Amino acid sequence: MRAALARKLSAPSHHALGLSVTRASGHFTIAALVGGDEVLLAAAPRTVDGSHHVTVRGSLRVAANAVVAYVNRGDYGTSRCDGDPSIALPDFAVTCAFDEHDSAAWLEIVVQRRGRVLTDSVAALLIAEGDVAAVSYRERRSGPVSPVSDAASFTSTLLAEINRVRSEAKLPP
Repeated sequence: MRAALARKLSAPSHHALGLSVTRASGHFTIAALVGGDEVLLAAAPRTVDGSHHVTVRGSLRVAANAVVAYVNRGDYGTSRCDGDPSIALPDFAVTCAFDEHDSAAWLEIVVQRRGRVLTDSVAALLIAEGDVAAVSYRERRSGPVSPVSDAASFTSTLLAEINRVRSEAKLPP
């Protein structure tokens, strides 16, 4: 574990390290998680204002041509956030319109790295009206459980469920 951690942390980029230690019933467990730390977000509160907007500011720690952000809206929608054109990379500010019926939403910040065509997510934030600590998870089922017994029934059931949800979201099959 020490060698793997040393290899990961020796790469020329920012990293975040999380550790968990547990002792119970005479046993000892330690878990470590190392991940890229490619964006530094401003410490300003990330809560929705009275006009149902939220602004997130930060600075990229990676060379990028562009930064964009998206926020979910309702059960099935998303919208692209507005970037502040007066701020030059690596700094950025994005303002996202919150759905008036959502009390919380996920906001994802995505970059197009220099020399690449595809984008990478560098941050995913839970945004809420009021205190984000008050947000609780509620399981949401979009339909009945559909048991399958073999690969063929799995494929047909999966396609049927995808098309059912697409229909609920008023998207074409």
